[in-house]
Amino acid sequence: MIAPSFVIIPLIAALAITLIARNKPRFAELVTLATTACLIVLSLSTFLVLNRQGIMLYEFSGWQIPYTISLVVDHFSVLLVSMVSLLVFAATLFSHHYMRIYGGSWNYYSLILFLTTGMNGVAFSGDLFNVFVFTEISLFASFALISFEGRAAQYEAGFKYAIMSFVTSTFILFGIGSIYSMTSTLTLMHIAYISPEAMGINVVYALFIAGFGFKAALFPFHFWLPDVHSSAPSPVSAIFSGVLIKVLGAYALIRLFFSVFDSPRFPLEVLLVMGTASMIVGAVMAIPQNDIKRMLAYSSVSQMGYILLSCGLGTPLGILGAVYHMLNHSLLKGIFFFNAGAVEKHEGTRNMDLMKGVRNPILYTTTLLGSMSISGIPPFGGF
Repeated sequence: MIAPSFVIIPLIAALAITLIARNKPRFAELVTLATTACLIVLSLSTFLVLNRQGIMLYEFSGWQIPYTISLVVDHFSVLLVSMVSLLVFAATLFSHHYMRIYGGSWNYYSLILFLTTGMNGVAFSGDLFNVFVFTEISLFASFALISFEGRAAQYEAGFKYAIMSFVTSTFILFGIGSIYSMTSTLTLMHIAYISPEAMGINVVYALFIAGFGFKAALFPFHFWLPDVHSSAPSPVSAIFSGVLIKVLGAYALIRLFFSVFDSPRFPLEVLLVMGTASMIVGAVMAIPQNDIKRMLAYSSVSQMGYILLSCGLGTPLGILGAVYHMLNHSLLKGIFFFNAGAVEKHEGTRNMDLMKGVRNPILYTTTLLGSMSISGIPPFGGF
C-alpha cells in the first residue's frame, strides 16, 4: 500500500479541506503541513524499503495488468515525489504570512494538495493513459492557482496556459492512441518489452516531445512560463519551476525515451537541439527583464535546457547529470522564488529598477549562496 498512499493521502486531505475547512484558512494550512510532512516521512521510508525489496508494483483492486490501474515504485519515482513533498511543505510554510494578503486562502491549500496528487500520480503511474490523467489533474489545479489573485492579468495568463495545455495534451493523447494501435497495450513495461518499430513511430515521438516539452517549458514551447510566474503567487511559482515542469515534463520524457523506448536516436537528437536552444534563449531573454519573477522564469527555461540537453546525450552519465540537476535546480528555484516573494512584499513591487533595497541578512545570504550555486561556482551543487 505504499504507492497508493502518495496519491490517496493528499487527495483525501484536499477533499477534507474543501468540505470542512471553508473560511478556516489556519485549519487548511495545518492540514496541508501535516499531509506534506507525512509524505516526506513516507518517501524517506520508501527508499529504505526499495533498498531491501527492489522495485515494487501495485495493482488496484486485486486485478492484474492490463485490467487495472498499476503504480510502479522505483528509486527515480521516489526521488521525484520526495522533491515534490519537500518543496510543497516549504511553500506551505512560506504561505503562512504571504497568503494573508489574499482572501479565501483555504481554497489555495486545497488546490496545492490536488496539484501534489497529480504530480505524485505521474511519478508512480505504470501505464501511459494514467500518466495523461494525472497530468490533467495537475493542470486543472494549475489553472486555478495561476488565476488565484482574481485580476485580469492573472485570468489572461491562466487562459493562455489552459488553451496551450489543451492543444499539447491533445498531442499526447494522439501519441498514446498511436502506441496502443501498435502494441495493443498501454502498460509501460509491456510497451518496453514489445518495443514498437512501426513506420510512424517517429511521428509518435514528435507528439510526445511537443506535448511533454510544453510542460517542461522547453524552447519553442517556453513562452507560457514567464507569464505564469508573473501572475501566480510566489509560493506557487516556486512549485511550478521547482517541481511541476520537471515531473510533468522532464521526468515524463526521461521515463518514456529511456525506460520504455530504449533510447531511440531521433528523439534524443531533437532533445539535443531543443535543450541547446533553451539554454541560450532562456539566458539571453533573462538579461533585459526588470520583473524579478520573469527574470527567474527565463532562468528556469535555460536550466531546463541543461537538463534535457544532458538527457539528449543518451549516456548513463548524461542521464545521471540530468537527474542530479533536476534535484539541484528544484532546491535553488524554490529558494529564489521564496526570496522574490519576500522582496515583493517588502518593496511593494517586482520591478527591480524601482526597488530601494531590502536589509535582511537571511534574505541576502540565501540569495547570494543560491546565485553562486546556479552560476556553477564550487563547491556548490551547481558546480
